[in-house]
Amino acid sequence: MGLRKARKSSACSSDSKENSQEVFSAPRKGNRRSSFFMRMKEELQYLLIPHDLRHEILEVARNCETKVKFDVTALLKTSKTEIFANVLLKRLVEALCGNTYLTEVDLTGLEIGPEGAAALSHVLGRTCIRILRLDCTNCGDEGAIQMARVLAENNSELVTLSMGGNRIGPQGAFALAKALNVNKGLRTLSLLGNSLGDEGAMQIARLLSDNVSDLDTLALGGNGVGPKGAAALAEALAVNQSLQILSLAHNPLEIEGVRVIADALCKNESLLVFHLSSVTGIKGKGCFSPGARIGGQ
Repeated sequence: MGLRKARKSSACSSDSKENSQEVFSAPRKGNRRSSFFMRMKEELQYLLIPHDLRHEILEVARNCETKVKFDVTALLKTSKTEIFANVLLKRLVEALCGNTYLTEVDLTGLEIGPEGAAALSHVLGRTCIRILRLDCTNCGDEGAIQMARVLAENNSELVTLSMGGNRIGPQGAFALAKALNVNKGLRTLSLLGNSLGDEGAMQIARLLSDNVSDLDTLALGGNGVGPKGAAALAEALAVNQSLQILSLAHNPLEIEGVRVIADALCKNESLLVFHLSSVTGIKGKGCFSPGARIGGQ
């Protein structure tokens, strides 16, 4: 009898330990419920996408041998579907891992958020993607940091990265600039329409001054870069030897910013095209080579 009690007591104590651990590690009931409904919402959004479209997107990502460009946005527009569920993104990312033909993926305008950028960053090294367009995808600074991690690892074939209209600020700019100090593949970086400001421009300027990056095309239009940022970029342009195309359009550079950049261009020997359209402080289109463009701007 005493033995039975001891066993029971031991079992109860072990159960209580397990229960205490479970209570400690498990999310609260409200959080579990919220997480459940979030998963249900994602699954329902996935099911709202027409089956044929879902099948086509995943088949192209997995087995396409006739295309090199995969424009998911265009596919959704053609099918008059505005929903792009996170569940579909997860399956798309998994499918891309096995594709050895697609070299360009365009997710412009799809709300993938920083989580989607993170998911993509983890598989880029196992794909042949050379051009990745993530414009207006709500990635933010966190998404830029995830992409920076991939660039720093130097294990992808990425040569063009476009992340315009994602509210990327100085933090994201710092991460990207730091990564490009060690990256040996990226040639084109577009950060059009973000929130870099003067501080973010200074981060990019340090990268250009170091002359260790192979970047030859840089788009910083519409980032709120003022005279201070312009001064930092001017110092960088005076010594940079790789950049060939630069856009600073739609920035409040003011006349002093334009002046210091103009002085720096007299010393620069690599830049071929420079955009200054709609810059505060000057009139006219301000493009040194009217036939060239950066990211459609």
